Amino acid sequence: MKKGVRALPASWRKTALLIIISMMAGASLTLLVRGEAFPVATSSPVGDRAVPADPAAQEAAPGDDRADREPDHGLIQSFLYPHDWKTLIAYSREIPTVLQRADVRRFDDPERQLAHLVARHVGPYPSPDDVDFAFLPVPEDTFFDPRYRKALFKANVNMEILLDASGSMNEDFAPGGGKSKWTIALQELETFLTRLPPNVNVALRVFGHHTGPEAEGCLSSELLLSFAPKNAGAIMQAAARVVPAGFTPLAYALNQAEGDFAGKDAADHANFVFVLTDGMETCGGDPVAEAQALKASRVEPLIHIIGLGVNATEDAALRSLAQSVDAIYARVENLTQLQEQMDEIMQWAKMWDAWRDKAKHDLWMERLTSSIVVSQFTIAWDKAEEQEVEGVNGELKRLLEAGELDRTAYDTMLSFLERRVKRVRALRDEARAALDARRLAIYDRLTKLSETKEAMIEPGLGGDLFSPGRLRNGDETPVHGSP
Repeated sequence: MKKGVRALPASWRKTALLIIISMMAGASLTLLVRGEAFPVATSSPVGDRAVPADPAAQEAAPGDDRADREPDHGLIQSFLYPHDWKTLIAYSREIPTVLQRADVRRFDDPERQLAHLVARHVGPYPSPDDVDFAFLPVPEDTFFDPRYRKALFKANVNMEILLDASGSMNEDFAPGGGKSKWTIALQELETFLTRLPPNVNVALRVFGHHTGPEAEGCLSSELLLSFAPKNAGAIMQAAARVVPAGFTPLAYALNQAEGDFAGKDAADHANFVFVLTDGMETCGGDPVAEAQALKASRVEPLIHIIGLGVNATEDAALRSLAQSVDAIYARVENLTQLQEQMDEIMQWAKMWDAWRDKAKHDLWMERLTSSIVVSQFTIAWDKAEEQEVEGVNGELKRLLEAGELDRTAYDTMLSFLERRVKRVRALRDEARAALDARRLAIYDRLTKLSETKEAMIEPGLGGDLFSPGRLRNGDETPVHGSP
């Protein structure tokens, strides 16, 4: 531990102590695997196990002669004593068909008999490749829309505003309000931008602001300002020069937005697209298809749509658009409702900024807690091995007591089982070492990149960005997702 690191908060110390006590007591802890609980192995009848697509082991119906054919010696050896942990895990999840249904009593070879018994009780063993280390995830604050909680904190945050500048934005925002939708939108946008944390990169794209023939007006989408931090003044100056007019090419604007995020893949960036519009597509485009393409791109943005004083038909269209990409949608009828939507965005940004400030100091605690994930992996592996051995031993005893297995064969099979257990435990140690090495590589990378605050957000550094989202697979590459 580095000198000068602050003491643990009392709540963390208590939590860590409870976790360590639970581990010492042999409790089964929860391990994150792609956002789900780690699978703990359970014994199951062979009929419930998955069957691999193995040309040498065609699926056979009960009673079929193929079901009882004998596996070759190479398969027996590979199955019982795998050469690496990936092979063991693969076999434990997809049992070769020829080992599933044969009656062990019809074979004279004890090693072959044991392979059939193991096939009935093996795994599945946990895989290091399925383990996620959730370094510094988003806090689960209750005021957030659930979709904001899925937006992991990353080193960089990019927010693009798609602002409707069609002719209908000149209408009053609320009947008798005295201010147009455009005026209100700019007023709230300025308030929002001036309160936004300074390190958030913001871009502004307007659409529908050119008059003229439909063919020209429906290609009216312009990036007024590219992504940059601390650019509230520049954005507002650019927006002030726009005069709302023309059609609503929403689909075209969504299509163009992906290019605005060039070099801002979701691996190192948390990306957001905020659409402020007062209506539906009027240019014959397909906003749903364009939004789906944007969502499925490497940008992977969270989309937040705000409908400014839309009517029932427009509301239904925008709601359908949002549902197609799991976007957030709100129909706002007054200034208060608009401010509430902007505040939702603001709260996430402020929490990101606070997280960013303390991320460096919290990394050492993350190293400690991430070691528990490795321990959980070991517990799950040992549980799978224990259930396998208990199941095989139980069957061997029943066969011996029933006179269907002689003592010599019984003792021979036990010796083979002992050899398998030694191999399984050696592979466990190798898998655990690989998992722990990946954990430490992630931690060391994040520690190095967090030495200076500038390293977290400096553009143009390629892979050298501080990106403590969800990292996995040992290549030190963050991926977007749920812990």
